[in-house]
Amino acid sequence: MFGSLAFEWTATSSELKEVAVVAHVAFTQGDADAPTVRVTGAAAFTWPCVPGAAIAFSATVDVHMGVFVVEGVAGDASLACGTPRAGAPTATMTIAIDRVGVDYLFLTDVIVHADLFNDDRGTGMIGSIEGVVEVETGAGAGSAKLGDTSTMFATFHFDSFTNAIRGGALLELHSPLELICLAPKAPCKLSQLDS
Repeated sequence: MFGSLAFEWTATSSELKEVAVVAHVAFTQGDADAPTVRVTGAAAFTWPCVPGAAIAFSATVDVHMGVFVVEGVAGDASLACGTPRAGAPTATMTIAIDRVGVDYLFLTDVIVHADLFNDDRGTGMIGSIEGVVEVETGAGAGSAKLGDTSTMFATFHFDSFTNAIRGGALLELHSPLELICLAPKAPCKLSQLDS
């Protein structure tokens, strides 16, 4: 694990007016040539943290642990200093994920955006998640076996103030599609589908 912290300041006479704080963190687990976990991050702010300014955070993550893979995660967040103006979020977060998956099921091109509010409505979060779900050839027994790759594009919007989740999906199936039956005496047939 590696980390650093830097301070910069502006001073007039013997009085300290402000300090810029920048922190960097790097963590790697596993072999240097093929780490199983790699995390880097940074935070920056000026102290005192005056209203209208923000504390900024950023991070990247990669995980390779057997069949579990997380690649290309990059996130940014900011936390407002003081009380934000009416209707403005207290914090914002955006995370982009190139690919996350287990075995043959993957989420790709994932974007998560969320705004955290702490106002007269209470504390809550409003945001969206969008991405692509891919099932690669070789799905295990007891599931639909999908030729090539089948793809689902999905978008979800959430609002914790109203407890609402809205979403939509578009599914693209590429032939051939074969249905595997698990019930021992039940008839189970699905004809070949064209793209």
